[in-house]
Amino acid sequence: EALWILEIVNPSLQTLTASVIEKPPDPNSPTTVQTFRLGRAYPFAQRIIAEPSFAVPITLRAGHPTWVVLEARSNLGLQLPMRFSPASDFH
Repeated sequence: EALWILEIVNPSLQTLTASVIEKPPDPNSPTTVQTFRLGRAYPFAQRIIAEPSFAVPITLRAGHPTWVVLEARSNLGLQLPMRFSPASDFH
């Protein structure tokens, strides 16, 4: 198990929804979905990681395929520069 940080480096995004979907290896086990709502439309205090950019923690487990689905909206054009790094390397 390893904790990673997905950072979207565009502070002008109006809204950003990041859904982390994890499928366990056992087909009878439920799929886990964790949803993060970020963006200028939400108060800074609601951010799970207090950063000027938008960052979310993602736990990766061996044998558990994990997808990240992003939905973004912006009034100033849409660019999604991002970094994906181990939590130990994050700032």
